[in-house]
Amino acid sequence: QISFLNTFRRAMFQHSFRPSVSPDSLSRIKRGSIRSSVSVDSEAPVESLDTLIEDFNSHPNIGLSKLIESGHVPSNPTEIAAFFHKHSSINRKILGIYLTQPSNHEMLAAFVDGMEFGGLMFDEAMRVFVRALVIPGEAQIIDRMMRAFAKRYVACNTDSLFADVDAAHILAFSIVLLNTDLHNAAIKKKIRHMSCSQFVQNNRGINGGGDFPAAYLTEIYQRISTKEIKVSSDDTYVAMLFETNKQGWLETDNYRHSKRKRWVVLKDSNLYILMNPDDSEPITTVQLQNLTIREKGNTGFEVCSIVGERISTEMKTDRLTLHAKSAEERRQWVLQLRSAVFQSPVMNASRASEMVSECDDRVVADDESNTKSR
Repeated sequence: QISFLNTFRRAMFQHSFRPSVSPDSLSRIKRGSIRSSVSVDSEAPVESLDTLIEDFNSHPNIGLSKLIESGHVPSNPTEIAAFFHKHSSINRKILGIYLTQPSNHEMLAAFVDGMEFGGLMFDEAMRVFVRALVIPGEAQIIDRMMRAFAKRYVACNTDSLFADVDAAHILAFSIVLLNTDLHNAAIKKKIRHMSCSQFVQNNRGINGGGDFPAAYLTEIYQRISTKEIKVSSDDTYVAMLFETNKQGWLETDNYRHSKRKRWVVLKDSNLYILMNPDDSEPITTVQLQNLTIREKGNTGFEVCSIVGERISTEMKTDRLTLHAKSAEERRQWVLQLRSAVFQSPVMNASRASEMVSECDDRVVADDESNTKSR
């Protein structure tokens, strides 16, 4: 039995691992005239370009490192930007988030410098821009993108109406806000949208201290009103909440001072209020722009507008009062919210500070009034 097993093992080894070649071929292999089909030091298969782009779309930092290591793209920002322009299979929303990271400012500048806006109207150039680099919904990212766009547009149009890059930057951001106000599906039709006169008024004094011609702003308003600027490839609620800053149950005060339990989600610079965690869309969305966060009582806190306007299109109040289960949970929410609040570039720091003080005064006065009425 042992002899039979040994013979069987030798036969299996020879069948499995010895190359099936003739004595003549084996001799030629030894001389190096042909290569054997069996190589002990064979190299690992090289990943295809499509696979590496898929890696970038999933994990940009890792994917770009692989693209550079494989030789598909050089390591300098200009060549990387040219590669991003060339390959349409790169996810434009992922690319926008990646390029607007502070560490990638040179790459973002190189990418935008690869675009030509000469002779285009300002809002038309914005449409070209967002087709190449999808703008996500986060206010900070929008601001960085609009700054890069404004700088390039002014460079391409030296005879334009803009006094400087800051003027183009502020107007671009203002157009994004207008576009959202007029076309966001979450804004109900019964809510009054921004009028043309309001748009013109909001942009007074931003052009190096002077005004843009009213006719110029009116034409922009009419074009945006007629045709939406698509600022996101996927504007669904699920996509917005892919990675949240914080979420959980909080109690909200309604207009009759009773509390209702709501599922609250903080994602970047947006606060979503839902009935339940598995709801397909929120009851209301609060954009954390020009707001202040102040503590109230033992476990409560308020999200308050510093300009005295309603904090969302669905709410008729300039503040939202929320209550956590504990003081520690309240502290965590307040820290996250304060870090997420974004101040519009239209508003200077001193005016924002004054408005925060005015908001605090209004809240204190209202608290005293509510206490007396009770």
